[in-house]
Amino acid sequence: DISVAITGIAGPHGGSKTKPVGLTYVGVGSDRGIIVQRYVFRGSRNVNRFLATQVALDLLRKVVKEA
Repeated sequence: DISVAITGIAGPHGGSKTKPVGLTYVGVGSDRGIIVQRYVFRGSRNVNRFLATQVALDLLRKVVKEA
């Protein structure tokens, strides 16, 4: 079993100095452990959301490839 999680502040509103708009965390968990990566995307809301899905799928691909 593998799980994928994405959370963050896509924008355009919200955010702060410590949690800026575009801040995104992507995580993948499996029986081998949990990997969490932090990103700060600088695009529009739709671009940030798209980039989050792409890095999540890429991280998932890497975890599955190593299994």
